[in-house]
Amino acid sequence: MTHKCRRCGRDFRTSTDLQRHRVKEHRASRGTSRKLPWIVGALVLLTGAVGAVAILNAPSASTSAFELEDEPRIGRDDAPVTLVMFEDPSCPYCRKFHHSEAGPSTFQQLVDTYAADGTLRIYYKEFLAAKPWGQAGAIAQECAYTFGNDAFWNVTAKFYRDAPDLDTGNVRAFAMRYAREEGIETGPFEACLADDAALIEVRNDMRAGEKLGVGGTPAYFVVASDGTSELIVGPQPFDTFAQAIERAKAKVSL
Repeated sequence: MTHKCRRCGRDFRTSTDLQRHRVKEHRASRGTSRKLPWIVGALVLLTGAVGAVAILNAPSASTSAFELEDEPRIGRDDAPVTLVMFEDPSCPYCRKFHHSEAGPSTFQQLVDTYAADGTLRIYYKEFLAAKPWGQAGAIAQECAYTFGNDAFWNVTAKFYRDAPDLDTGNVRAFAMRYAREEGIETGPFEACLADDAALIEVRNDMRAGEKLGVGGTPAYFVVASDGTSELIVGPQPFDTFAQAIERAKAKVSL
């Protein structure tokens, strides 16, 4: 089995070799990317909900400022609206966004409603801000991604499902179980967990978030095609995301 780099198409023998290649060849320039010239246009407090929505304007900015190359994604590349998620697998509010015992979660509704019809593409970036086991979980997410985009999202869903039962003592065992369930080769996966390359990927995501002003999780940027964004903080209901997406979608025809 080989592991293909989604950006340049090169094949690598192991997931660890792919991780090192991604860090060395495709992430090396990230430290020179500029900060977005955010101008805070308005702050809307949501009564009866946790968190807030801030409308942030970034004139002439593009999604490249979010450093999304070779990141896990859902949706069409030509979708007019982008959702960039900064999350921690150990974050309880992130879990609330992804996991629900009573019907589809907010995340699943976004996938089914907006990603499915070509309106929205969704990107995931790690930002450690919650419990101590989050770093090990994020590393496992990165390692799963080297085995495919679907493997990443499936392992991520399992982390959020099982988060109440996870801690620093058992997170690695859970990650290995997820790998086996997904048909991932456990030898290369375990080697990836022990390699620094995956941790470097996590830290790169965190630096990207810090440049954008992210200070905690979850943080969600709804980005329109003209570069303007709305930042949604906290586990807001589906309607809050839907309204932001519709506003961003309306800008396409302007």
